[in-house]
Amino acid sequence: MTFAKQPQTRFDPPPQVARDYEQRLSISPVGNLEWLYSLPGDLDQDGRVFMDDLIVFDIHNETPGPFAATSLEYLIDGNGDGYIASDDVTFVGIHMNQALSGFNVYAGGAADLPADAEAPSTLAPLAYVSIADAQGDPETERLRFSLPVVAPTGSLVWIRPLLSGVEGPASMPVSVP
Repeated sequence: MTFAKQPQTRFDPPPQVARDYEQRLSISPVGNLEWLYSLPGDLDQDGRVFMDDLIVFDIHNETPGPFAATSLEYLIDGNGDGYIASDDVTFVGIHMNQALSGFNVYAGGAADLPADAEAPSTLAPLAYVSIADAQGDPETERLRFSLPVVAPTGSLVWIRPLLSGVEGPASMPVSVP
């Protein structure tokens, strides 16, 4: 008996995964670059996706939204549908064993921006921010980061997460006022 080789299919995660990788940067009135913690599937915000994230999911399962972007529930609602349910636990499985150590921070002009979010960086990082520098209570809210901006007015600033030792997608840049 022979078996015909079955064509391989590629599993593409749902498009909502991109929502959680996208870092929304802002510059505060006092001149700090600010953003929220985001590693899809890392529900306890310890920098790695592992089985212990399922405990956090279980505590919040069946929670209705909507959820503020700063809330822990927003992070747990992996597909962004406004309701924490069994389909959100998929993101723990998709990203299992992925680790986030911190973020590289970049500043430059429009010509220095990566060609797209996945393109390699062409500049040396301006700074590195470790997840150990996060502020907030990971049991009740999304952790947040803040870094004084040391770039000239008009510069563009962006960040890239370090995911399992490799630079992840570049954020959308913000302009230094």
